[in-house]
Amino acid sequence: MKAKHVSTLQAISYPQLNFQGNIDYESGAEYKILVKAQNPGTQLSSTGTVLVHVTGVNEYTPVFHVKDYTFTIREDQHSGSSIGGVTATDRDRGDDGIVYYYLVGDSNMQVNTRNSTLDIQLQP
Repeated sequence: MKAKHVSTLQAISYPQLNFQGNIDYESGAEYKILVKAQNPGTQLSSTGTVLVHVTGVNEYTPVFHVKDYTFTIREDQHSGSSIGGVTATDRDRGDDGIVYYYLVGDSNMQVNTRNSTLDIQLQP
């Protein structure tokens, strides 16, 4: 009995898509690329779409709009009164761009955050 030749596996090579330049999530979170495959020496071809999703990295530091803030309050200011606000922003998009405020060290004040603004209040 003679062996029957069924098929020969050929090595498959895939073209590589390489990004040129810098990828920046804040500039574009998605890239759509049209790829064309064509038989050599013929007009036989087809196209496909490649969609590349870029994920963000927490790369930017929050920055205060003003370096130093100064507030003046009267000595009879009621406890719980708002005495001022500060604002910082972060150039990252999404959750990485959310700014959280904390008081450092001992203080008789508390933080009330809303709309990326910090209100400093005297504790009751």
